[in-house]
Amino acid sequence: MTKRINANAATRASSKGAKRTAVTASVNSARETALEYPERKGNVALISPRSEPKVFRSVRESLGLTQGQMQYLSGISVRKISGIETGEHKPTTDDVRRFNELGRLTKELSQIIKPDAIAAWLETPSEYFSGASPAQVIKNGESDRVWRLIWRLQDGVPLDQ
Repeated sequence: MTKRINANAATRASSKGAKRTAVTASVNSARETALEYPERKGNVALISPRSEPKVFRSVRESLGLTQGQMQYLSGISVRKISGIETGEHKPTTDDVRRFNELGRLTKELSQIIKPDAIAAWLETPSEYFSGASPAQVIKNGESDRVWRLIWRLQDGVPLDQ
């Protein structure tokens, strides 16, 4: 009887291992599919590591930023940005996340600011950020503060509250 219990336990353990492997494979497959087929949200296409180089450039240009300014905001070196935009370098998933964040930011800002004024707005110090510019706030990893400002402006909430 002890051998039968041990055999059943071994069968259950191997079954759990197989299920765990299947779940892991499923998650990895979903990640690959998400990277292969980027979604569209609003007017901004989410880019993936497999996106065409021109897509990365269009995100930067839609913000009206030079490669140097993009480096400041994203933390990606100018050399790598240039390489990604020409197809010489493959972007990492972290690079893609940063480009997507800036793309979403552009979309939302263009609803309240003229698109050609976004770059200047990003560089302008603001009392709302205690004298820092939105670009400095983003660079410091506090983009949530910029998002809060955008949402308040969209909702018509006075900034002094």
